Amino acid sequence: MKLHYLGTSYGAPSSGRCQQSLLIEDSAGGLYLFDAGAPVLDRMVNMGLAPNRLRAIFISHLHGDHINGLHDIFNLCAYFDINCPVYLTEQRGIDAFTAYNDMQCGGHPAHRMPLLLYDGGVVYEDDTIRVTAYPSAHMELHHRPSFGFLVEVDGKRIYITGDLHPSMKDLPELLYNEETDLTVIECAHFDAEELYARLAAAKTKALAVVHVMPPSRYDALRTLSGTVPYPMYFPDDTDIWE
Repeated sequence: MKLHYLGTSYGAPSSGRCQQSLLIEDSAGGLYLFDAGAPVLDRMVNMGLAPNRLRAIFISHLHGDHINGLHDIFNLCAYFDINCPVYLTEQRGIDAFTAYNDMQCGGHPAHRMPLLLYDGGVVYEDDTIRVTAYPSAHMELHHRPSFGFLVEVDGKRIYITGDLHPSMKDLPELLYNEETDLTVIECAHFDAEELYARLAAAKTKALAVVHVMPPSRYDALRTLSGTVPYPMYFPDDTDIWE
């Protein structure tokens, strides 16, 4: 399997970085998209990742920097022969995208890209991958749902935190009780010291930090990276982990 970092920026595009989107490629060539920050479709095409290989799209929460790229995917799903479900956290998101597609596309391409509501627990499973959603408190103030994802694929276990609460109280216990091959975490809503303090005891084999704000925080993250007992990664857009 491969993890393609399509976009690693924070809530806005930044120099050399696009809005957040992560793509997992399984050993059979299937593609699974986790968040769809813009311009995700452009990025896939330019990286030689055929959009018609998409098997499912999972959105962690309905903030613009995680969904802005969905519009292009819907608009061009027939052109690129995309046929896959899109998992969303709120019914109003389903309603909004349905209305958008009625306006832009002349009708929602439901036969190609059904919009499905999900909650915590196993969201998706096929012959090569299982995706389990864990609630986060990122949108707690507004009483709206958000999630992180445990992805089990080709014998690997990857946890993608999505955006978190500033206290990091929503880091799931599984990170401390179960081994993961990689944890992908944001660092926009807390500082580097807090991140390392909370994750020093995590049972992960490696940690990748994305969604870093302000960009100057990378300096502190790199300086402190030796304080955790596993390798640290600071991926750039188009990097690949395997």
